[in-house]
Amino acid sequence: MATALSSSADCQKDSTYFIADGNVVLRVETTLFNVHRSCLIQASTVFADMLSLPQGEQRVEGQDVAHPVVLAGDTADEFRSLCWAIYTRPDQLNTYLKDMASALCKLAEFRGSDDVVNALFRVHLCDIEGFDSWAEPFIKRLADSSQPPMLIRMMRAAVTAKWKTLEYHTLYRLVSDGPNSWIGSAADLTHDETFRLLRGYFNMNEFVYKLPTIDLPFEHQISMAQAGGRSQTIPRRTAKYASSPLYSSWRTQL
Repeated sequence: MATALSSSADCQKDSTYFIADGNVVLRVETTLFNVHRSCLIQASTVFADMLSLPQGEQRVEGQDVAHPVVLAGDTADEFRSLCWAIYTRPDQLNTYLKDMASALCKLAEFRGSDDVVNALFRVHLCDIEGFDSWAEPFIKRLADSSQPPMLIRMMRAAVTAKWKTLEYHTLYRLVSDGPNSWIGSAADLTHDETFRLLRGYFNMNEFVYKLPTIDLPFEHQISMAQAGGRSQTIPRRTAKYASSPLYSSWRTQL
């Protein structure tokens, strides 16, 4: 254990982590911290070893302000961050991460930074309550205005983060743009990624070709006058437009 200085008159108590019922005083640079010995021991094997060293007949370091444990090689900000990690409650941590993620969203919207977007996907892994409900619409809007190289990076980030809704959204955006937009792009698609996109492109076109021929049911609400004084819902069927000139022209353009 480091040797305590003979006087701490030139030190100031930390405004947050000089805790009234703390039982070990530490000096980091010119700042005094009074925290709980058991919390430090649980948080770090280094502190567990340091605070369990035999003291002999000398006054126990850390017992009071006049005899603090002196941490050499660390800054007050670094130790304050450690205290924050130890003492922050789960609900406070959630609030902090939400605020951080909100700031990241604003920064990404302003700068479109890949790093910021990746950070949002990493925050998703923290499973913060309420995060996805406002982060997901933002990322979708960003994806809708992004070019294929950025979309490919977002798709990869979504796969890594296991964020299925955004994975499918970016996949849909890429498939909708067509192979010419992403084959040979700067993102260097892997074989598996290329196969997945081509398969999605094929399946989407197959569905689009069949869509006008599908007989879809719908309900038609008629007025009370038409129904003899009482409202009725009458099931009807959609018309088939496969033989119409409009459909033929539309299909040719695909």
